[in-house]
Amino acid sequence: MVKGRYLAVSFEPTKLRYITSDWKKVTSWGTEPLKPGAVTDGHIVDPKKMAATLTEFMKANKLHPKVVVSSVAGIRSLPRILQLPKLPPKLVHQAVVHEAERQMPLPMNEMYVAHAVLNEVDNESQFFVMGMPRQPIENLASSLELAKPKSYQLDLKSTALARAANVDVGIVVDIELTRIEIVIVIDGVPLITRTMFMTYTAIAHEDRVRRIKAEIDHTVAFHNANQPDNRLEQRVPVILTGKLAADAIIRREAVESFSHPIITITPSLSAPADFPSGTYASCIGMAVKAKTRSAPRSLKRKRDKKVNVTGPALEVVLTPGNMPPKKSPAKFVLTTLVACVHFPFSS
Repeated sequence: MVKGRYLAVSFEPTKLRYITSDWKKVTSWGTEPLKPGAVTDGHIVDPKKMAATLTEFMKANKLHPKVVVSSVAGIRSLPRILQLPKLPPKLVHQAVVHEAERQMPLPMNEMYVAHAVLNEVDNESQFFVMGMPRQPIENLASSLELAKPKSYQLDLKSTALARAANVDVGIVVDIELTRIEIVIVIDGVPLITRTMFMTYTAIAHEDRVRRIKAEIDHTVAFHNANQPDNRLEQRVPVILTGKLAADAIIRREAVESFSHPIITITPSLSAPADFPSGTYASCIGMAVKAKTRSAPRSLKRKRDKKVNVTGPALEVVLTPGNMPPKKSPAKFVLTTLVACVHFPFSS
């Protein structure tokens, strides 16, 4: 039996990528092939078949995790920072949704909205808000519900990557054969996300890097023009993640052409020396979320000197609510829970 209290699963276009972990460390990792077309543009096509695949995978690998946390690569999301007057708790969600509808380019009947309080000063509250297309989220939730794990959580790859990067400010570039995801992290929050699907996968690595550089430059310029008081300077690092991040040609081209310094991800969990942390970055971020939501108080209050058990200051947890047990959530209410992960460590 593979030991691991938590199972973090990322559904990629051609494979299921996973890690298992306990309170402090990665205990195993690997991939499981998926049938062609099982995941298309961030969308699990058939939740019942995916649930069967996930169930068989856990059975074959003798996995019995306490919590399964999962995301689908490529789900497009719309992050926003909103300012609202302080309101009674029962009115907050309605007010956030109303303001999000005003600022986001998609109608609310096509999205779920998750929100978390970032700051409260005087009579104002600042919220981090994430808009997500309904169908991919529902299909992910259905896949997990039908697989019948003991407990499960949903995540977005962008928030998982921000959590795994473990930086206040940075540019995460997740490079896969069929997809490139860019996440601009500011104050630990994935403030800007860009997803590009590569229809021509045989593109040369040099051309792939040139396209990434152009997208980074465009995104940074757009941010700096709209946020002149909170600019992204050239010293802000780029963190390369994903399957192709370890490729020697891609790293060399990135170092030579990017305006920003390239740094390596520092996992928030301890891991064996041969663990490819860049490849499994989103799984690390998901495992950190699962761990911090249920860690014993002794771990939350006392810092392990050998292991970094902190994460970004924000965690948005997506869970299906008002859902009858043992039924596929074709429709469900998306609720949010917030956990601050900068714990008050004692010396």
